[in-house]
Amino acid sequence: MQNNYIETLELVRSRPSEFVTQLDSLLRDFPEKDSITCRVFKEVIDEIDILPLLKLWKSTKTWFDDDCFNNAAALKIQDSIKASLVERGIKMSVLNESEGSTPE
Repeated sequence: MQNNYIETLELVRSRPSEFVTQLDSLLRDFPEKDSITCRVFKEVIDEIDILPLLKLWKSTKTWFDDDCFNNAAALKIQDSIKASLVERGIKMSVLNESEGSTPE
């Protein structure tokens, strides 16, 4: 199982767009490695397009109600998303609006 984590992490590190789809599984399947997962996500986040990040932001809102997720890890992911989007010029109001829809 350890090798599976390393292989998946290397894959998403080399293909940041895959991170969005694999992040949920990595955090669920390897909770003991969540700090590493969060750190690598933060390293590649600026290579991920805005729309997938907005969708991931919306998804992270449900993680706090799910016992499979460490709340600290969920907060780290949200902080990374927020910082990356704000750095790209996305206003915080867009993050709040993304609850129901995505911006054009």
